[in-house]
Amino acid sequence: ILLIAQDSVSGTAKERTKAVTEEITANYPNVKVVETIYMDQFDDLKMQAAADELGVTKEQLAEWTVESSGQTPADEGEEAMSEEVRTKLEDIRAVADGMTDADVVARYMEKYPNLKGCFAVNADAVLLAMDAFETAENEEDIVLMGFDAGKEQIAALKNGTIDGLIVQNPFGMGYATVVAAARVALEIGNEATVDTGYVWVDKENMDDPDVKGMLYE
Repeated sequence: ILLIAQDSVSGTAKERTKAVTEEITANYPNVKVVETIYMDQFDDLKMQAAADELGVTKEQLAEWTVESSGQTPADEGEEAMSEEVRTKLEDIRAVADGMTDADVVARYMEKYPNLKGCFAVNADAVLLAMDAFETAENEEDIVLMGFDAGKEQIAALKNGTIDGLIVQNPFGMGYATVVAAARVALEIGNEATVDTGYVWVDKENMDDPDVKGMLYE
């Protein structure tokens, strides 16, 4: 399976990707997470994808990128590079500039012939995966699951693009916040962890009364 996270630094993204990875490792020996794509690293991912397309290895790209920045002690940056390498690096940058974020995700989907699932850990990541599904050649073989619900995600549940969503309870979150604030004001303390509720939503249960109250647009 492929994971898509909104960034590589926030606590929410780290906790969710860590939890999914640990659950898979501990309880599903025939499944593995092959890649985690972080949405704040797309500039580097596009360069890597462009390099692959032009037959340049990851190691070569890393070396050329350092040289072009002038960080190596024995050269003067891009001016010290050979004409051939400089032209190749310019070609890579041109190809990368023409890629969208969804193009990169689609490439990762196609990279693994046995890819069966994609899990996006927040609403933005879900939308990105949906965009990638429009161009990925193997999207029919991939189960798409995500976190959070919105207008686009609910529509995708209905048409079958998304197979399921983990949805938080917005009413429960607001209610628990008011209770917690009142307890602080009364100086009676709060629990260290407050479970505000969540539910698994798919095409079969999305119209259930208990579930519809958690779907927001």
